[in-house]
Amino acid sequence: CAADAVKAAQKGLALKPDPEVMVDLELLAARSEAASGARNPAAVRLEGLLGRLGPDYWRRTEILRLRIMVAGGGAEREALLSSFREKSSPGRCRAQAGGHRSAPIHPAGAGPD
Repeated sequence: CAADAVKAAQKGLALKPDPEVMVDLELLAARSEAASGARNPAAVRLEGLLGRLGPDYWRRTEILRLRIMVAGGGAEREALLSSFREKSSPGRCRAQAGGHRSAPIHPAGAGPD
């Protein structure tokens, strides 16, 4: 039952798990809320999760997709997509970075000397 899954996730979250487990529990709860028809609580949960994650978090795309699916259709979805487009526009990224390029990414253990 979706309500039981939400309760179990909330109990797990109350234990202050490590960040990856926290993301899993938040996603479990959001998916369960959405499946039970509680779209607004799922949306609020996902927005909160997105707010806590960095822009380059490896599961951000998955979470954004779920957030869009929870929005359903119509005006809410279009407003959400417009907001995401605005936040990810290239000009905005350059302005936030001060116009500088990002540092190169090195594989683990192969950083610069």
